[in-house]
This record gives sequence, structure tokens and C-alpha cells, in this order.
Amino acid sequence: MNLKRLLTIIIIPFKYGLLLLYKSFFTYLLERKVKKANRLAKEENRRYIVTMMWGRPRLYQKQALKEAIKRRKFKKGVTIQDIEKNAYYITK
Repeated sequence: MNLKRLLTIIIIPFKYGLLLLYKSFFTYLLERKVKKANRLAKEENRRYIVTMMWGRPRLYQKQALKEAIKRRKFKKGVTIQDIEKNAYYITK
């Protein structure tokens, strides 16, 4: 009983602290990618998409994603509209 109570006092706050750290780190990465997408879109006059790939926010040119779809890098049936639908941010 005493060990269980001790674990509850130590482990649970530690677990939630790690979750908060991960959440803040994820938002930091996402904000950096959005800023970079806006900067590159102004410089190069291209559209950029910030989306999740392999558990991290990634930045892609729309044109490069279209070419990857044509070369069958994604599953059959995936379109650019599907990727845009799940994207976090798309430059104008």
C-alpha cells in the first residue's frame, strides 16, 4: 500500500510533465516550420505545405508533392487534395 502511494505521488506528475514538454516542443517545431514556409513562399513564389510525416511536422513544396504522387511514392489513390486536407498549414 505504501509503495503504491509513493509511486502515485512520484510517477504520475512526472508522466504529465513529460507530456507537457512534448506538447510544447511539438508546437515550437510547428511554429518554426510555418515561419519558414511563409519566408520561402515570399522568396520563391511557390506554395508550401506543412504536414505531418513520420511523426514530425515537415515542410514540402506543393510541386514536389505532386511529382512524388506521380512517381507512386504514396499509396495508390492518394491525391494532392488528400494531403492538403490533412495539412496543418498551406501558404497562399
